[in-house]
Amino acid sequence: MRTRTTGEDNLEPPYDHVAIFDEAQRAWNKEQTVKFMTQKKNQPSFDHSEPEFLISCLDRHKDWAIVICLVGGGQEINTGEAGISEWLNAIHNQFSDWEVYISPNLTESEYSAVDSIRLLQSKYTVRFNEDLHLSVSMRSFGAENLSLLIKSILDLDVEKAKTTLSSASVSLVLLLLWWLTIVQA
Repeated sequence: MRTRTTGEDNLEPPYDHVAIFDEAQRAWNKEQTVKFMTQKKNQPSFDHSEPEFLISCLDRHKDWAIVICLVGGGQEINTGEAGISEWLNAIHNQFSDWEVYISPNLTESEYSAVDSIRLLQSKYTVRFNEDLHLSVSMRSFGAENLSLLIKSILDLDVEKAKTTLSSASVSLVLLLLWWLTIVQA
């Protein structure tokens, strides 16, 4: 865990009841977290992934706690990063009394979470809620269709790509043309 203290020695709940984890697909798996805690924090007995540890800290609250995972789709997972499945597996394996609310978009191929969602559903109730999907990235405000267009191209969905491109703004078309020239170079 990338914090000043590990919390392993302190079994008190944290002050906050809510944790927001941006880029949650980048949370470290158990191997990477253990390596960090051993080498950088001198905690050789640490034995959790980053999602497991964060949820375990909030699970110390007797009344309630919430973990909000903000997930970016279509991104390459780097060494030691677990993907959103690690969060779902942590709930499945260790935190059976937590309620799970997720965007139905997590079932799309770019998130690689279908198997973990099915596993979680085999034991617990998973509630899908359309309102949990942020359809416009604030990083691409003004180019809302760019992500949809790129996803359509990568999925080889020609009809959807054509429809998206035909409704695109001039700036999006120019951006796509610029991108294509770079790819071909």
